[in-house]
Amino acid sequence: MKHKIMVVDDDEGIRETISMQLKRSGYETFPVSRGEDAIFIAEGQDISLVVMDIKMPGLDGVATAKRLPSKPYVLFLTGYSIDDPIVSDARSLAMINPIRYDFLMKGSGEELLFRVARSLETYKIQNELNEILTEEINQKYIERLKRSTLPALREYGFKLSP
Repeated sequence: MKHKIMVVDDDEGIRETISMQLKRSGYETFPVSRGEDAIFIAEGQDISLVVMDIKMPGLDGVATAKRLPSKPYVLFLTGYSIDDPIVSDARSLAMINPIRYDFLMKGSGEELLFRVARSLETYKIQNELNEILTEEINQKYIERLKRSTLPALREYGFKLSP
């Protein structure tokens, strides 16, 4: 499966550079300049990862990440100081919820590619775990229904197979 990665940055040069790096590495990319556009595109695409600048006009990266309709992995990027409040918010999100967010200072292309690969692996594992847990919950629910509902229905005269 070819992963779809959305690159969200208001700086066209950075956005295009990152998109090209990712395309050369075999990923399908969706370059986007605004958080609002990212939310709209995410509604119609199965995005695995969003590589997103934190400070942008309009919706910033943190607000955009919280509003994404699907739950892709989000790799926040910034060139600003970690003392900046919005950068601090993104770092906090990444520390509190590392199975959904990561944080990287802009600069190194090799580090970016490494983090993208790691982020996609985390996303894949999280989705597999969610599928396993969903199936397990469904099975337990079915068993509970069989134990509680079927005897009651039989008691009221319904003919049901075991």
